[in-house]
Amino acid sequence: MKSLLLWCFTIFVFLITACGERVSSGESTSSTPFRSVWEQMVVTGNVVNLRLGPGTQFEVVDQTVIGDTLFITGCTESADWYRVYIPHKSLFAWISSEFTDKIEK
Repeated sequence: MKSLLLWCFTIFVFLITACGERVSSGESTSSTPFRSVWEQMVVTGNVVNLRLGPGTQFEVVDQTVIGDTLFITGCTESADWYRVYIPHKSLFAWISSEFTDKIEK
């Protein structure tokens, strides 16, 4: 039963984030700075804060370290903050793009 609930939750989260959520300042844009939702990125900062929202004014919910792989699920209009999913922690959070590099396939 637990695995069925986990599977259902995973599908739900995927469907919710499949459109590549953006935080908008009222402006719209048709292009994204990444190819698709769930594109992978690697953390380049030694220890980087993960936040509840896109900015340093938001609470730190966790930290990630250099070499960790994260999945992009959205970004701010200026693409200076990414909304990411951290699989091994089952966590959605925000990270500054300054401390990441996209993984090219």
